[in-house]
Amino acid sequence: MSIDHAMRFLDLVRTDESVRRLLLQRGDEPTSKDLIEVAANRGWHFDEKDLQQAFRHAWAMRWMHARAGSRGSDAR
Repeated sequence: MSIDHAMRFLDLVRTDESVRRLLLQRGDEPTSKDLIEVAANRGWHFDEKDLQQAFRHAWAMRWMHARAGSRGSDAR
């Protein structure tokens, strides 16, 4: 299993409309199981624990990016 695969798959979901459509075919709010199954069908292998870690990392990076952006606007 791989946190790296989960992180790369989440990036793919953000950038690839066809992957988002596959997930939305499973319902308005795809579950972790849906994400893992769609990923596996595309060659990305990870488990729910890896996916949770990838989500944590993605949110931490977004938070740091947003925080850095807000500091830049304060300096003006």
